[in-house]
Amino acid sequence: MAFPNTETEAVTTDPKRRRRQRTARGIADEASGGVRTLIVKLVLLGIVDAIAVYAVLVLVGFGEWGMIAIVVAVATLVNWIYFSRRRLPAKYLTPGVLFLAVFQIFVLLYTGYIGFTNYGTGHNGSKEQAVSALLASALERVPDSPAYPVSVVESGGELGLLVTSTNGNALLGTAEDALQAVPGAEFDGDTAVAAPGWTTLQFADVLERQEQVTGLSVPFSEDPNDGALRTPDGSVAYQYVSTLEYDEASGTITDTDSGVVYSDIGTGAFTSDSGEELLPGWKVAVGLDNFVKAVTDARLAGPLVYVTLWTFAFALITVGATFAVGLFLAITFNNARMRGRRIYRSLLILPYAIPSFL
Repeated sequence: MAFPNTETEAVTTDPKRRRRQRTARGIADEASGGVRTLIVKLVLLGIVDAIAVYAVLVLVGFGEWGMIAIVVAVATLVNWIYFSRRRLPAKYLTPGVLFLAVFQIFVLLYTGYIGFTNYGTGHNGSKEQAVSALLASALERVPDSPAYPVSVVESGGELGLLVTSTNGNALLGTAEDALQAVPGAEFDGDTAVAAPGWTTLQFADVLERQEQVTGLSVPFSEDPNDGALRTPDGSVAYQYVSTLEYDEASGTITDTDSGVVYSDIGTGAFTSDSGEELLPGWKVAVGLDNFVKAVTDARLAGPLVYVTLWTFAFALITVGATFAVGLFLAITFNNARMRGRRIYRSLLILPYAIPSFL
């Protein structure tokens, strides 16, 4: 005696409907696949999860907790959909929906968001990045700075300085990370020459990348006012201190040469009492200022009106001309007295039938 496989089948008495249900289940089972399909699924989902983990690690560095939550939620949803034996429509719809969200919806929303900020040349980073860039741009060598023996090292395409401190310890830093103690460093006499996970550049390599090496500034500590170490030859480094001094408590930068104080007044740049700005600045929200400026500033309003009118004119002209020419050709090639109509029609269809990339 045969027992029904599902609750739905138990209450179904129509043989045709039962066959359709079995067929549907068979299609779903085929879609879930066998061992080969499972392996492909695991590999692809592994790639997706690896990208998600990498994105989370990058976003953590920027403190983008909202984006982190979105990435985790999307990755979890994708895994749930593709590991489920059901959700067949979702398995086909998910890739298209994700690409639509990334390349259309996100771009549209982000573009709208940028319109309400001062994002642009000189204002495309964070305040911390602006402070670091400003202080680094005004570095001057400390006259009585000790000479620090260094080795230029590289890891993943990033250059760093392996420094031997005055008390004989090995320190390592990069343009982004301040000097830190290096456990397990190798010494040649009293000089640190190698660090775990880093490749020490030979003299010929240093010469080949001399511009990068001499332009490298390694923060001396987490306090940007402590300056940085720079090397003129890849073997000895000196301490450089900025002529700009940053006071985090008051949110000001002081030019130690001129005594001018630049304050954060909420415009995305340190500004003096006379209105002079230090650039680069940072991105801040400006509300409707961009839109007001677009219609009130004579330098922008004239071109904006011209471009807007030409956009509408171009749309009307192209649509009207295309419609008129198309209607004319349709009437002409539909005339029974015209010879070779099929040839002409075929020629007109060819551009649509052949992919444009060919």
